[in-house]
Amino acid sequence: MLADEGLLTRERRVGTRVARVFRELFDQDVGRSDFTIESIASGERTSGLLDIPIGSPILLVETLLRGRDEVPRLLSYAHLTSNRLALFVSGSAPSA
Repeated sequence: MLADEGLLTRERRVGTRVARVFRELFDQDVGRSDFTIESIASGERTSGLLDIPIGSPILLVETLLRGRDEVPRLLSYAHLTSNRLALFVSGSAPSA
């Protein structure tokens, strides 16, 4: 459990903004989000951008957001170093 409630509150606000922008862009709500987290060795470009040695272990996070119609709408990737990482996962049951 994260001790910093401020961090949790900020993360919830970010999720709300993402949902709002998604709705504005695609004229529908987010239907499903899929996340894949994989441990990989950093390549030359990523190492340079993150200021870490080539081959350092990092996490690659793939995020796929689908609309309510199940059509994939947004695909993104993030490269994270373990010394700058906190993962918070929250979910809720789909509406009936």
